Amino acid sequence: MATLLFSLYAIAHFSVVVFALRILRRYAAPGALIIALLSIGLIYDNSMIALGSSIGIGDTLEMLSWPRFILHALITPFMIIAIVQVAIAGGIRWMNTRAAWTGIWIVLAALVGYGIYELTILELQPACFMGITRYTSSAAPAQFCFEGQQSLPGIGPPIPSIVSVFVIMGVGVAMWRRHRWPWFGLGGLQMLLAAAVPFSKFGLLPGNGGEVILQFAFVSTAYRFSSGWRPGSDPKN
Repeated sequence: MATLLFSLYAIAHFSVVVFALRILRRYAAPGALIIALLSIGLIYDNSMIALGSSIGIGDTLEMLSWPRFILHALITPFMIIAIVQVAIAGGIRWMNTRAAWTGIWIVLAALVGYGIYELTILELQPACFMGITRYTSSAAPAQFCFEGQQSLPGIGPPIPSIVSVFVIMGVGVAMWRRHRWPWFGLGGLQMLLAAAVPFSKFGLLPGNGGEVILQFAFVSTAYRFSSGWRPGSDPKN
């Protein structure tokens, strides 16, 4: 069942990629290119999780798992740029000032640097749970694959993702108030709640499902503030 769900997550992200590239080409939708790149990484992430039990524990699965962490470390921070592009298109003009962009690029550099640092200390170990076999930075005891396995220290919380979710929620509140568009902020809120579900009991299912909803909210918001949107009535100020 879990294998099927992760496969469906990958398919859902593929649909996000297709739609994001379409609205990028037709309407130059804000943030659409980065949204597509994020979902391409998440397609790989969910596909490897879905295929893990078929590949089995060993060097092959471990090698194929490394790109999951590299993509998260190096691509996820750029979500900040897509958020700002969407925010500017939504009329949050102060984000399009020199001071704001300077701060944004500093935050981006810090997040990428942090991700690179995490990769330098990252160690992977197998984790088995709900029929899923994958490699992770730290397996909970309930997810050990064999007798005598011990948990690694791990690399801490996903700082770039956490920062991005809070920025999405902040921008989402502004869009709700200005444009009666609640979906961006609600997408961020549900991601925060999904990530808070106990990992030791439910594994990656809630968090990865939350990423699907977040990406749909993201690409829908990018379309909403593109030239292709025809709402009929919507206050812009």
